[in-house]
Amino acid sequence: MYLKRFLDEDIGTGDITARIFVPDIHGKARIICEEDAVIAGLEEAAELFRMLDVVAEPIVADGERVPKDTEVMVLNGPLRSILSGERTALNFLMRMSGIATETNSIIMKVREKDPEMRIAGTRKTTPGFRHFEKKAIALGGG
Repeated sequence: MYLKRFLDEDIGTGDITARIFVPDIHGKARIICEEDAVIAGLEEAAELFRMLDVVAEPIVADGERVPKDTEVMVLNGPLRSILSGERTALNFLMRMSGIATETNSIIMKVREKDPEMRIAGTRKTTPGFRHFEKKAIALGGG
């Protein structure tokens, strides 16, 4: 239910663009990672899509390093719902994957100097997004 507030903020009572321009049919979509990255946020993206009656199947796991152009999730369901949820879901995936990737990059550099050193997050997080940013740090190895 915590994720519902993000959908409510983004689409409110409905996505008028999807209702006007997208046919009321079932469809399929793929989410592809456009850069080498440590993936994070798949669990949250899948849950956001489930709230819109879309079946979201992750192809990789959160915390996995993937090369550019890797398919990370397949979506099946009402085309309008896929379009309505894609921005919120992609915001989670992009932000969390960015944090996980950067954390992992820092860890690799630090471990060259001291294999025992650990990286931790601070309390300086985005309001309302702390839980997800801390999770992304952990998925990146912090």
